[in-house]
Amino acid sequence: MKSGEPSRTALAAARHRAAHQLLEHGSIFADPLAVRILGDEASNISQEAEHNPSGRRMRIFIAVRTRFAEDALAAAVERGVRQLVVLGAGLDAAGFDPAQQTFFTWLGVVPYLTEEAVWSTLGLIASLPNGAHVVFDYSDPPDSLPPEIAARYFLNRVASIPEKGGHILRAATI
Repeated sequence: MKSGEPSRTALAAARHRAAHQLLEHGSIFADPLAVRILGDEASNISQEAEHNPSGRRMRIFIAVRTRFAEDALAAAVERGVRQLVVLGAGLDAAGFDPAQQTFFTWLGVVPYLTEEAVWSTLGLIASLPNGAHVVFDYSDPPDSLPPEIAARYFLNRVASIPEKGGHILRAATI
């Protein structure tokens, strides 16, 4: 990953969000900026997604996790939370006020971290003086999966990620 540029992993998630808007018409999560933020033609995004039908599961997963996080954020705002921190966006400390009750969204990051890093971050969130909310996703560790599933999802897909400029999947045990 080059400094100042989004990772391939982040771009892939953005493409899935945009494809959800085009192919499923944002039925799970409406995001009016998803296509425009990529700076790519809608037809290119649709064609790419249609030529890769195996990506549909990931696209739907990303739409569902985003919807869950946004609904949780809306509920927190109704209860008075006024500060949002997006962990993993590279802007984590910009303007952060630890005295304010905070909502943390930590999507698509935890599976790439060590167990120690996950617990350290959760400990910091839990230690905030006025409370905090956090939404995150995680994966099962590879050794907890049946061998045939682990081989299919972790060995075949993850082995090529670093070569393509992505991140190494660690699947933290938590």
